[in-house]
Parts: sequence; structure tokens; C-alpha cells
Amino acid sequence: MERCIGYLSQRDRGRQRGSRARQSQNTILFLRQETTLASSCQGLRLEGFSRSPSGPTRPLSWILKSWFNPKKGKMENESQTKGLENLGEKKERLLRILAGMNRALVAFSGGLDSSFLLAVAKEALGDKVVAATASSPIHPMRELEIAKKFCMEQGIKHLVFESREMSIDRFLENPPDRCYWCKRAMLIQLKEMAERDGLGPILHGLNKDELRDYRPGNRASQELGIR
Repeated sequence: MERCIGYLSQRDRGRQRGSRARQSQNTILFLRQETTLASSCQGLRLEGFSRSPSGPTRPLSWILKSWFNPKKGKMENESQTKGLENLGEKKERLLRILAGMNRALVAFSGGLDSSFLLAVAKEALGDKVVAATASSPIHPMRELEIAKKFCMEQGIKHLVFESREMSIDRFLENPPDRCYWCKRAMLIQLKEMAERDGLGPILHGLNKDELRDYRPGNRASQELGIR
């Protein structure tokens, strides 16, 4: 799960990993996001907006709405406009996939990937989508607070649970695949919650760039059938 982000700013943007961290100084976000929830949604590209250094930051919900309705956001160049040409159609496909699940539990960190997924799931499923966030000593409390605030503002039911990774010997040994053991433990807890309370399939946010990187945590998601 990605680090939490509520309001996109220069400071928050610097926390992001990989290609998303290489942003120009005056850019709120230039995110090339590709959902892997289903093959029919492959290629879903999202573009952000630029501002002057002194300009206001925008809430994530505003940016999502602007992505899906270009008229609400100012396109800075032709490449950004082209990236939005088929976005409405792709969003509708994603909404249909989510609506067909009837209900869902989203593994929510408050980061870009899971925030995008949760926002669209909320639109598709309404109060039948639930977000769940792990409280862990290995993550700053600020991240949990941002996730709570996002869910409160969006009217999404939010479950917070204590993670178990500190009780797993393999994780404490700090091996190269420690993220596998951490994420596996968290996802097992989510599966237990979903089965016990009838919360539906578990979803997590993932972008296509991560499929090309060494991400042991993704192996845990695949093994446990997380979509």
C-alpha cells in the first residue's frame, strides 16, 4: 500500500516513489495511472494539472472530478488533452465492473492508487463499499489520520485494524522480501474481516509501473486472490 496523501502539495509529492516522484517544481501532479482491476480497463491514463508555486493546492476529490470532466480543469497542453480523450468511456467500464461486484472492501492506505480506486468504488457502489486501513507501528500515525479524514469527507465507512506484522518472525528478520510477509499478513486479516462480515471481494490499488518493479507485496496479493 502506498504512503498516504490527502491534499497534494510539494511536500506530499516528494514522498512518492519511482516515476511519480520525478515531478517538476510547479506541478501538483502529473500521474500516469493504469488500473489493473480488469483487462478492459488497461490503459486508463490520468493527467494532473500545473499551478504556480504560490497557487492553491487542490483536494484529491477535486482532481478526480477534473480528470473525469476535463471542462472543470484547465488542460495545460495538447498531450494532456489527448490523455483524456477516451477517459469517460474507460471510467464507465470501470464503474460497470465495480457495480457488478455489488459490494467491496478496499484496502485503503490513503495513497494515490487506493484513493483513486476508493473514490470510483464509492461512485459505483455507494454505501456498499467499505475502506479498511491498517494501524501499524511501521507507518506514521499521520498516514492513518489522512486516511480517516478522506473517508469522513467522502462519507465512506472506514474500518481501522491493528496489523500483525510485528509478530511475524520472517518479517522481523528483515529479508529482501519483507514486504511480502507484511502485506500477506495484512491481506489475510482483511480476508478474515470480509468473510466474517460479508463485505464482498477485496480490492487494492495498483498501477502498471509497479508490475515492472520488484514488489514482493504484489505476490501476496496474487496468491490471496486480491483484485
